Order: sequence, then structure tokens, then C-alpha cells
Amino acid sequence: SFEGMPQAASLLAGKGHPAEASAFLADYVQATPWDAVAKVQLAQMRIKAGQQVEESQKALAAAAAAGDQPYATRISAALACAQAKCPAGSPGSGELALLARGTPVTPVEAQQPFYFQAREEAAEAPALNKDRETRIKLLREALALRPTGDEARPLLLHTAVEAGRYGLALGVAQPVMAGGAFAAYREAAEPAYQAPEEEEAQPEEESDQSAEAEASGESEAEAPAAEAVPQPQEYLSGRERFLVGGQFSAAQQAAMAADLARAYDRLDQLAPAQQQYRSAIRLQPDAAARAALRKALASVDLRLARVKRNQSRAPVIHDALEQDRVVRPRLVAQARPAPPPPRKKPSAPARSGGAL
Repeated sequence: SFEGMPQAASLLAGKGHPAEASAFLADYVQATPWDAVAKVQLAQMRIKAGQQVEESQKALAAAAAAGDQPYATRISAALACAQAKCPAGSPGSGELALLARGTPVTPVEAQQPFYFQAREEAAEAPALNKDRETRIKLLREALALRPTGDEARPLLLHTAVEAGRYGLALGVAQPVMAGGAFAAYREAAEPAYQAPEEEEAQPEEESDQSAEAEASGESEAEAPAAEAVPQPQEYLSGRERFLVGGQFSAAQQAAMAADLARAYDRLDQLAPAQQQYRSAIRLQPDAAARAALRKALASVDLRLARVKRNQSRAPVIHDALEQDRVVRPRLVAQARPAPPPPRKKPSAPARSGGAL
């Protein structure tokens, strides 16, 4: 079957075997000559393997200039041309020409109407690592042009958190979180989570229990409380609960969860911060990064516990004068005492010279 060949080629390419990957793609392209994406991938693999380099460069340039192909395919070909250092050509678009030339795109060049990919490329330039506001401006403009262009969100989220713009960070991530504004859009393209069979049967069990309670004459208030059944949102993994559609890599999901946790933490929204820290810990493969996240999570847990204790100590505002609890002073975080200054070593007594 030819259907699995692109996946096999992608696996081989990821393992550093472009020559073997190009063999799979060559057979696939021969079987499906209309697949322009596969042709671009084949040209890329051949160039990496040092096979038919000049012919592959021409194929990439032709794919970038093909007006009958989707624009996303032409962008991929233009970016591949930049990496392969294809001869200068005319891809038929100002943005494609910027992407294919092989030199960094400047913010001024990228700020043209409908230049989504050029803005993203300019924002990713290392030159903007310290110019966070320009990077934020470029990426916000890109998302304004294409609200479903989620590939721009991870960098914008991280930059907003680094710049201390935590509200912006939450707004950037909200559309791609479970239940976000674009959840229905992505569910149409990719099925949402489906509960296991035993949990799908739970409503019938609940109805049977209610029928038994009615038959025994017990009211809802008198019936024993059934054990709470976790909803799908509660037992999804961190990756599934955090994002919709799985359009981000594992590394991107780990970084986005950590950035979101920091934003919620700084805004003193402790419950979502706790959830995102836990998700980030599950997604983070690096042991040192996990240790730092656990330390931040412990701080949030401590603050949440203090909030709950203060709720039980606070007075309840109502018409009656008496309280149903003992009102106590509010608990506050204790500042750590400053470490004592280092002791100075006593100086040795001066020796007086001379004869007695």
C-alpha cells in the first residue's frame, strides 16, 4: 500500500536517513503524481542526501511558483528553497520571494498586507530576542490576519509572559485550550475525546439507582450520595486537556503549559495555575525543568491552602449578628527573615616590635 509511505519517509528522515526516505517518497510520488506536498518533500530529502541536487532545486522553485497549488504548499516550497539555496527566481508573490531568498526577513519587510508567514519568520529571528514588543506586534498582526494560524501562538505566548503581559498571554492561549473559542472549529476537522465504554454506560447506572431510590421511597436528599464520577475533562492527560486538535509538538505543549502556569500564577489565579503546573510537569521530559516546576507548584499549593483556611476563618456577611464559626485573624504569608550578615573574623593583635 502506498498510503503509509509518507509516514515511513517522515520516520526515516527524523532518524537521519534522508536517502532511504527519498526512496519511499519517490515510489509514492510515482503512484500519486498529483500530490504536490510529496513532491516538495521528495526534493528536500534528495537535497539532504546529496542526490539530484540541481534537479531538486528546480523542482522546489517550480513548486513555489505554481499558481494552481494551495498557498501553504507554495510557502513550504519557498522555505525549502531558502534552506537549499536555490537560484534566485520569481515565485509570483512578494511574500514568497522574501521567504525563498535565504536571508532573514526584517520586521519592516514583513509588515505588508496579508504577509502572515513573513511576519512569523521575522518574529522568529534571533535579532528580536531582546526586542519583545516588536516580536509581540508582529505575531499579533499575524494572528489578526489568520486567527486559526496556531503556529504563531507558542512564541507569542512565551514572549508575552517574558514581557510581563500576562493577560495577553492568557488571551493568546484561550482559543486553543479545551473549550476555547476555536474548539468547535477544530472538532469538525479532528474528532474530540470519546469516553471509554464503561464510562459511557454510567448514565444508565445512575438512572437505575434513581429508580431504585424512588421505589424504596427515598427522596433525593435522603438517598445515599453516589460516588462522584470523574468527567472527561478531569481524567484526560495533560496534553489532551490543555490543547484541542493536537496541532502542537510535545515540546511546544510542555513550554506552553509552563508559560500558562506562570501567567496564571502571576495573576494570582491559583486554581488554574495549579492545573497548568501539573500538566507542565507531566509533559516536561527534562528532569531539571520538572524540579523547577514542582517547586513553583508547591508554592501555589501552599497559597491555595492558605486561601481555604482564611475562608473558614472569615466572617459571613448576613443579617443575623451571630456567626456560625469562630472568626479569626486573616493568615498572611510570613516573610522570610534576612540571613544574618557574615561574621567578621577577629583581627590578630598587633605585635609590638623592639627590645624589652
